[in-house]
Amino acid sequence: MNKKLRFYVDKKELNEYEKKHNRISFEKLFNRLFTDAILCNDITKLFYTDINGQYSEVEVEVGTDYDEETDEYLDIYQYFIVDFNNYTYSKMQELKEKLGKEFILYYLSNLDLYIVGITHFGTGWDYVLTDIIPTDNYKEADL
Repeated sequence: MNKKLRFYVDKKELNEYEKKHNRISFEKLFNRLFTDAILCNDITKLFYTDINGQYSEVEVEVGTDYDEETDEYLDIYQYFIVDFNNYTYSKMQELKEKLGKEFILYYLSNLDLYIVGITHFGTGWDYVLTDIIPTDNYKEADL
């Protein structure tokens, strides 16, 4: 059985829904990983764009937009241009199999941009729970 990821947080910072289910919300995860985010849903027009005579394909850094079990591509409802520090990037690479269930991180080499694809729609991020467990012991935390 896979060990659940643990997220270091002061338990007082958890909302009631997170406390009740003992899991971290997507909002807390997103805010921990990314220092800046700009909503940019039309960025997909540049995913395979010929810029200055060069064809560039998007690289998937974390997660996957294809579900092998259903043989279908996932629906991405929102795209954000994001920024993060090197430590966060190294943690995402280390944990990418598990974090990939929460979001999809793309890299556009032609623009040197990271894009996050969000696969849920309609619910506030503070009520979309991840599979990540909160802990107030930083020594046992993965994030």
